Amino acid sequence: MEFGPVDVVVLKISKPGFGNNPQFDSGMLLELEKAVASGSIRVLDAMVLFMDGAGAIQGIDIDDLPSDEKTKLGFVETGTRGMFHSDDASSFVDALEPGEAIVALAIEHTWAKELNASFAQSGVEKIRATRVPESVVNERFAAISA
Repeated sequence: MEFGPVDVVVLKISKPGFGNNPQFDSGMLLELEKAVASGSIRVLDAMVLFMDGAGAIQGIDIDDLPSDEKTKLGFVETGTRGMFHSDDASSFVDALEPGEAIVALAIEHTWAKELNASFAQSGVEKIRATRVPESVVNERFAAISA
């Protein structure tokens, strides 16, 4: 199977929910689900890490979640899970404070697969692809229009 470009997006969740644990925002999950349903992206893997009040890190496997919570994450591909490793977890937890969680998502840009294939079929070599964070783009355009 050929894949498109993949971004790893790491989200920090500080909003307290049930039992004072971090809570996923349903709006965020809905937007991910809509993007997957449209075919624009695929979520190839997800890693959830939680730091308890004592500072201990706990990893949560999607398959170990209660069925209602697992259903909410049904947009995460099952055949591609396992991309993230303990080395990845080590690099993500530096941003955590007690009572917070990290969600790392490996998001494939499926819309780019055909575009990249057309480059190759045309004899064009893609030599670089750079992702510019939305905050930088927004600041730049705000400065232009000012």
